[in-house]
Amino acid sequence: MPVSTTHPEYNTSVKRWGLIRDILGNDAKKHIRTPDKDDADRSNQYKEDALLTNFTKLTQTGLTGLVFRKPPEIELPPEIEYILDDATGSGVNLWQFSQNTVAETIAIGRYGFLIDYSNDAKQAFIKPYAPESIINWKTRPVRGVVMPWLITLVEEVVKEDPLDPFCQDRVKQYRVLKLNNAIL
Repeated sequence: MPVSTTHPEYNTSVKRWGLIRDILGNDAKKHIRTPDKDDADRSNQYKEDALLTNFTKLTQTGLTGLVFRKPPEIELPPEIEYILDDATGSGVNLWQFSQNTVAETIAIGRYGFLIDYSNDAKQAFIKPYAPESIINWKTRPVRGVVMPWLITLVEEVVKEDPLDPFCQDRVKQYRVLKLNNAIL
């Protein structure tokens, strides 16, 4: 099977995640039913006149605010205190990252992140993954606890073109994380 193979649970959930994202983004017109299949003008007017009171977004925002109504108490060893100011390696601080993680989890029900280490910068960073990017996984029991041992992530990266430094073409890249049997 190719690396792009998706998990059956992913296949059943991805459409629902798209609907949720559309509603959160106030872009739900394509999900409105067609009232009269024989009258395209009437159906289009019906969709254009539709109003969306975005209770979903209001609920997500309210619950996220509720989680962060009190500032968290953070204790880190001095060696990794830099994460407070830049948790992702792209300037997002730990507070912002935490809020984004909670909002995403409230919206979709799951979220992933990978802790990685940059040899160039000599520091760790957190790479977030939306559920749509976690396309496949396998689990097995380890000492009585079900643990993932294989995870496939899909990312969009800018394709490097040595002849054109201004190229912004994006391509899919797959990242496979696999625990070896010694750890399991």
